[in-house]
Amino acid sequence: MKKLIPIGETDPIKYYSWPIFGKYYWDRVRIALEKCNGGNRILEIGFGSGVTFPHLLKKYKKVYGIEYQHPKDISKIKEYTMLAGPNMHLSSGDAFLIPFEKNAFDTVLLISVLEHFTPNHLYDVFKEIHRVLVPGGKLVYGVPIDNLITQIGFRMLVTNIKHYHLSNEQQVATAASNNFSLLEKDRMNLLIPNSIKSKIFAIYEVCKWGKKQPHK
Repeated sequence: MKKLIPIGETDPIKYYSWPIFGKYYWDRVRIALEKCNGGNRILEIGFGSGVTFPHLLKKYKKVYGIEYQHPKDISKIKEYTMLAGPNMHLSSGDAFLIPFEKNAFDTVLLISVLEHFTPNHLYDVFKEIHRVLVPGGKLVYGVPIDNLITQIGFRMLVTNIKHYHLSNEQQVATAASNNFSLLEKDRMNLLIPNSIKSKIFAIYEVCKWGKKQPHK
């Protein structure tokens, strides 16, 4: 694969190669991918530079991605990832109006996307995700944990994260529970093993949810 390029001004791909920070950026992707069980079709919402695609293509027959960017930017990602083919489908799209029919995907994946929506808007996003998932389909997402450590960390990256992160992990989970049932939840820690439960050192949360069926 060619070197990945950023899509849009806020794409964090440059951080993947930074000392210390880079490890955590890659780890959140790895944990999320481990929760994607495979199947016929997966949709990634907000795929950025496409770091997940080589791995998803090994698990799913077809990989779809939507990104809220100009089509020209998405064409660049297709070119640089060298994955534009019959099993790869990338397009511009909006999480509020996902451009696919109902019951289309086995899995929907979002990595560091949902925190950018307001708490009220999250309900609309999850309703759309629920619509496009097959019965028994899975939602997998990762979001940063809002605490002092992550706030300091983002400050070190020269950004006031509150301008970009409009919801915290608890608000995301509350909204998700309206349409999904929690199956798994893992947390990444800073400096200490992930197996240790810690509110202080936790920096990222990855969850897998199952699609709730409508009441008869």
